[in-house]
Amino acid sequence: MVNVNYPYNVVQHTQKKMPMRNTPATSNLYIPDPDIGGLAESIRSLYAAILTRAVKDIFKPTHSDHEIYKSQAQYWIATNDSESITSFINICNHLDIDVDNTRHIINVELSRIERGLPHRIKFSTSNS
Repeated sequence: MVNVNYPYNVVQHTQKKMPMRNTPATSNLYIPDPDIGGLAESIRSLYAAILTRAVKDIFKPTHSDHEIYKSQAQYWIATNDSESITSFINICNHLDIDVDNTRHIINVELSRIERGLPHRIKFSTSNS
C-alpha cells in the first residue's frame, strides 16, 4: 500500500476493521451491504489508491507523457462533481478527508513548484 505523508495528512489511508454481517436464515437472496466487512475495506482501498494515484501523477510523475496525467489529475481534483461515485469529492468524503483543505494543500505545493521550490509531499511504501 502507498501512503502519502504530509504534515496535514493529505492522503493517509487507514482501514477500518468491521465485522461481517451474517445472512438472515429466512432469506434466499443476500445482497451485501457495501459499508460492512471486506467489501467496505476493498472500496476504501480502491478509493485510497485512486486518490494516491492522482496526487502521484501531480507530484511524482512516472510516465513519459506525465504532463497529460498531471493535468488530468489536477482537473479531477478541481472539479466539483458530486454525482460520480469516483469523483474527488465523493472519494474524499468516503475516506473522511477534508476536500477543501486537501485542495488547498495541493495548490500550495503546486505554487512552490512554480516558484522553483521543491514540494513537501512525501511518498512512502508501507505494508501495513
